[in-house]
Amino acid sequence: MKFNKRYIIFGLSATILQILLSDLLSIKLIRPDFILIFLLYLTIWEGRIAGISTGFLLGLLVDFIGVASYFGLSALLYTVFTYILGVIHNKYSKWPPILYHSFWSLCIVLLYFIRFSITSARLLDYNPQVFWGSVLFSSLYTLAFAIIVLLFLPLARDS
Repeated sequence: MKFNKRYIIFGLSATILQILLSDLLSIKLIRPDFILIFLLYLTIWEGRIAGISTGFLLGLLVDFIGVASYFGLSALLYTVFTYILGVIHNKYSKWPPILYHSFWSLCIVLLYFIRFSITSARLLDYNPQVFWGSVLFSSLYTLAFAIIVLLFLPLARDS
């Protein structure tokens, strides 16, 4: 796989957006994940290998600059997310639309579930409503931004 310069440019742009805009757009400490949205599109367009390698590198970058709280967690989560998401690469015309869009949406929810399970494990024991609310609202907030991007960028190439 040839590592395209566009991946680097758009990945760094998503990281800069994450750093600069996520705090401005936060609602009660719930922030959209612009890197996740970029990885969603990259993996769907270019495939699993491009998504995994870019996700791992951007995850390490996020961990190094201190956006994330646990070192290595972002790299792991973005890698797992893009690996699972790689299933739907080139499946847009083959799968029913509801299944296709539900799959990538549920991948985002799964990522937030894993993230909060690791970072807020005790919260699930003490206050499950707050835990599930955090997972749900964080997922929905990132999904809302993904849908806004979806209005401008298609999820698949026209065949």
